[in-house]
Amino acid sequence: MHIDSTERIASIPILKVRNYLRHRRFSLESLCGGLRLDQAAGKGVLVELLERGWATADEELPGDFKKTQPGLAFAAGSAARPLTRERAEALLEGAISRAKQINRDPQYAYYVKTIRLFGSMLSNKERPSDVDVAVELGERYDEDAASERVKDERREYAPHSADFIERLYWPQTEVYRIIRQRSTGLSVNEWRDLEKLVGEDNSKVVFKAGVVRRVRKQGGR
Repeated sequence: MHIDSTERIASIPILKVRNYLRHRRFSLESLCGGLRLDQAAGKGVLVELLERGWATADEELPGDFKKTQPGLAFAAGSAARPLTRERAEALLEGAISRAKQINRDPQYAYYVKTIRLFGSMLSNKERPSDVDVAVELGERYDEDAASERVKDERREYAPHSADFIERLYWPQTEVYRIIRQRSTGLSVNEWRDLEKLVGEDNSKVVFKAGVVRRVRKQGGR
């Protein structure tokens, strides 16, 4: 989905809202905190998201909201100018390289199981609009106690401005951020969110982890 970067959602720049909606469900409170809005402004954004059909109430978690399929497309959208094929290939190679680095580093609670390519890069276009990848993560440590301990350690690295939900999901979010590394033209998404929207037939596995050793972490950091 191509996004017009000049557009706004309830007076908030559309790309700011898109960035917030990636990798998370949300409540009105967390939306206000993440976008640095007062409650009135936050309600305005929420109402427009609901009216556009990009979000809906979460029946499992009263008071929370989740992205719809059109909302997932919006969260995965890009406002970048078309890329050269050479630049697009370089962005993809960089993402795969960073995934391999993460998988070699036991400090992270999650590792990258697969990276799937979808969107315009799978076409024969000489200038794809962007590089869309969907990432599937796996927990590095088998034992629950070890896994939770490492997750708690990683949460200490969440931004000071992070709210409760952002801190809770930080062990996954940091991996997506590392893979993206602020690369213009590279869109990193969660495969579990996009599986129904994209499907295996419209995506291609470009990276699959080998055996990632999942062992008990001894001691602290």
